[in-house]
Amino acid sequence: MRADAPRVRRAIVLPILASVLVVTQVAFAAQVTIDTVALEGVGASWDPAAGYGYGLGGAPCLGPSDARGYTGAEDAALGERGDAFDGGLYLWVGARLYDDRDGFGERVGQRLRTGPEKTGRLVVTRFDEALQSGPTLRTLVKLENPARKDVSVRIAWDSALGGDERSATRGSSASPAEATTKADRWTVVSDSPSDGGLQDPVVTFVVYGPGKVRATSRQVPLAPEEVTDLELEGCIAFRFRVSVPAGQTRYLLFFTELRETNSLAIDRAPRFLRATPGEGLLEGVRPKIARRILNWNFTG
Repeated sequence: MRADAPRVRRAIVLPILASVLVVTQVAFAAQVTIDTVALEGVGASWDPAAGYGYGLGGAPCLGPSDARGYTGAEDAALGERGDAFDGGLYLWVGARLYDDRDGFGERVGQRLRTGPEKTGRLVVTRFDEALQSGPTLRTLVKLENPARKDVSVRIAWDSALGGDERSATRGSSASPAEATTKADRWTVVSDSPSDGGLQDPVVTFVVYGPGKVRATSRQVPLAPEEVTDLELEGCIAFRFRVSVPAGQTRYLLFFTELRETNSLAIDRAPRFLRATPGEGLLEGVRPKIARRILNWNFTG
C-alpha cells in the first residue's frame, strides 16, 4: 500500500503538430515528462511512470525486486479512492521489461504515447488512453519486428494491487469459482469479497478478446488468491506467446477498469468482449490496426 504523497504535476510543454498512429485525425500533441502526467477518464485517474519499480511488496512482480520499467499505473484512483495499484500494467517482452528510457512521452488529450524502444528482439511503442466513456484505461501496444526472421516471443502483463494480501479474484469470464485461470478473458480483482468491505477501487483486467486469438500458450503465473510468497501478495500476471512476422508490425490490446463495487465490475465486464473497431471502447482504432491485434480477433 502506498504511503507517499501525491506527485506534483507540472504543465505540459513544447506543443507540436503530429499525426497519431492509432487515430484517424491529425491532432495537437505535446511532449511531456511522463512522471508528471495524470490521465483523466470519467471518474478515474491513472498515473504512469517511467523507470519505476515499487520494490518489495509491489510490481513488477515477475522480475527481481530492483526491476524498473514503464508502468501504465504507478497508481490509479476512482474519485477519492486511490491505492488501486502498487505499480501496475507492466509489459514484459521475453525477459526484457519495457521502459521509456528518456522519460518523455507525447500526449494528445488523455492519451499518452511512449517509445519506441527496442525491447528484446522487437521495437515497442505504447499508447495508454483514459477513455472518456467510463473509468477505463485502454492500452494499445505496437510491436515492430525489424529483423529478416519471424520473432516468436512470450509476453507478460504484470501488476500489483494496492490491496496487498487482501486482494483476490471476485469474478471472471470463464471460471465459476473466484479464481483467475488461463481460460479467462477478463477478471475482476478487489480487496474484499463484500462490497461493504471495500477500501480500494475494484480492478477489471481485460487481456483477451472473444473467439480464436493469435495469443497462444496462455498462463497465469501469478494470481492474488494463490500467492504464498509474502513479497508477491496482491500480484497478478498474465503470460502468453505471440509471433510477429519478419519486417512487419502487430499489436496488443488491453483494457483496465476501476469500479466502485465487485457486483458492478462483474456486471460491466462482458461488454468489452463486444467491442467493435472504430466505435465505443475502440473509438479511434482503425480496422486496419484492429486486424493486426494478436490477443483479440477482429479478422472475421
